[in-house]
Amino acid sequence: MLLNVLKSNLRIAGGFLQQNSPTILTGLAVGGFFSTIFLAVEATPKALDIIHTLELDHTIVTEDYDYKLPFKEKVLWTWKCYTPAIVMGTLTVCFIVGANTINLRRNAAIVSLYSITEATLKEYQSKVVETIGEKKEKAIRDKVSQERLNKNPLRGNTLIITGKGDTLFYDTYSGRYFKSDIEKVRKIENQFNKEIINGYWADLNTFYHMLGMPTITGGEEVGWNTDKLMELEFDAMLAENDQPCIVMNYISGPKATFR
Repeated sequence: MLLNVLKSNLRIAGGFLQQNSPTILTGLAVGGFFSTIFLAVEATPKALDIIHTLELDHTIVTEDYDYKLPFKEKVLWTWKCYTPAIVMGTLTVCFIVGANTINLRRNAAIVSLYSITEATLKEYQSKVVETIGEKKEKAIRDKVSQERLNKNPLRGNTLIITGKGDTLFYDTYSGRYFKSDIEKVRKIENQFNKEIINGYWADLNTFYHMLGMPTITGGEEVGWNTDKLMELEFDAMLAENDQPCIVMNYISGPKATFR
């Protein structure tokens, strides 16, 4: 019984350590950094005493009162004083590299999973259209767009005036309402894709800036590249008080792996 409890606790502890290893290693790296400084500061007086003694001995023997121990000699005689600091500094670097390696591995796994999920979703959407037909699939998408508007009504949200038209739009990615013109938005979409082609990639905040909208937090971390250009889809819906509203969907949405 006691053995089973011990095994269970060890399993839980092992899972916790594995899940939080980047955070733990980062904490150890921070502690190691300050410990390295402390050990180096603590070793300095000892090293200075050794240097002073050697210089004094040389002066007594040679009567050269201006003698200074050469730098190489200082290192040769005092490096052992800094051994604890060197060891701690080395461990600190290992902690940093370890945390970064784990994060890179996890990010790679997330990107791989995202790619698989995206491919599965596209295959599913294709089969839905093939099974029920384009008109019924469009009707379902319209219901989804309308539900998004209903869940995030204009009342209580800031309406962004871009100065590029008076048609009400709803951006499904950021959940924001703005006013523009359908032809201008399509033109901006084409201009944005040209920018991707010329520069190989562009982030989401660049697109918002072109629309005349404020940027969003994290908008520079996702975007598009030449592998898959941005593709928008517009659905005519009704916002609250039966106000016409164009829902702007991203057929090809921004990715975190666009650079």
